[in-house]
Amino acid sequence: PRFASNGTLTITFGEDSEGQANAITTATVAGDPSTATIVVGGFHSDATNGTRRPAIARLLPGGSLDARFGREGIVSSIPGVESGEIHDVQVLADGGIVAVGDTGSAISRPVVIRLRPDGSPDGRFGEGTGVVVAPRPTDCLSATYRSVLVDAQARIVVGGSARCDGRTNSAQFLFTRYLDDGQRDVGFATIGTALLPDDGTVDRISAITEQFDGSIVGVGSTGTNVAPRAAVVRLASDGTPDLTFGQGGVASDATVSSPVGQADAVAIGRDGHLVTAGWATVTGSDQATVIKYDGSIAETAPEGATTQIP
Repeated sequence: PRFASNGTLTITFGEDSEGQANAITTATVAGDPSTATIVVGGFHSDATNGTRRPAIARLLPGGSLDARFGREGIVSSIPGVESGEIHDVQVLADGGIVAVGDTGSAISRPVVIRLRPDGSPDGRFGEGTGVVVAPRPTDCLSATYRSVLVDAQARIVVGGSARCDGRTNSAQFLFTRYLDDGQRDVGFATIGTALLPDDGTVDRISAITEQFDGSIVGVGSTGTNVAPRAAVVRLASDGTPDLTFGQGGVASDATVSSPVGQADAVAIGRDGHLVTAGWATVTGSDQATVIKYDGSIAETAPEGATTQIP
């Protein structure tokens, strides 16, 4: 009951009839508790034609909208992104926000949005617009960004998927790293983008994290739309697949009780091992699943590391 009026807050992103929050994060600026905020991202729908439009809201700890951000706590219009939705958000060291998603539709393009602490587009990013609408990888029909992190060097790393073969309905694991100004980091994979080989399966990244040595880990699924299975992908800090992990950098194992499932979230243990959370179909019903992978790169976490669980 200390949050909002009864522990629950309903946000109207726009004047439209529908909306949804897909991502949430909390942050403080320079560790100052008085700056604590809650940031959520998602979309609102055009009441006339159903077009989804990106939306971000910032809340104070008590659950009220932060009037210092956007229009009374909400940014519901992103210049340069007429349609689409937000799939993940992160708060930057200066209190700004980076959000990722896509433009929607069957031929969607990935989107990265950077806002200043007041919710206005950050003109230092995306050639003055605060927005990068990324080109689809060569020969790909559509692509999306599903997760974002800000690495130890303040670079923006995103993970998602690209659909590059309409004949087989396949998709490929997709990672991109951006510099502070929104330019792709040419020192990462191929001109900033890692697109893992197309093996005819439907490969998707749902969440990403950074390990203590700078390795990037993405979790999601592989297989088919009807029968996916949990997958973990690890890239070296330069964006190349870590060939010491799984097979060609990908670990994909059915759970003991089910061949069908997906990983939706990832955390790093103090021992460096990877723990994923998601779902698996067991005897005809979906159940929560937690899997721990042998993914250690150090016996203990470095001093001051925070992205860890016991």
